[in-house]
Amino acid sequence: MDMLLAIADEKHILYGSDYPYVPAPVLLKKKTALDMALAERGQLEQVYMTNPECLL
Repeated sequence: MDMLLAIADEKHILYGSDYPYVPAPVLLKKKTALDMALAERGQLEQVYMTNPECLL
């Protein structure tokens, strides 16, 4: 997240996945880690709800 935030505005970050091109167990493990990192930063709702709502 630190590297991503160094080049992107936090309001432009949305969740996306490469499923089905990445095996489901790998995707779920990475998503769990992402959710924990976003929750620690207080950005979970922003990435999953607020930012996508603004885009649409």
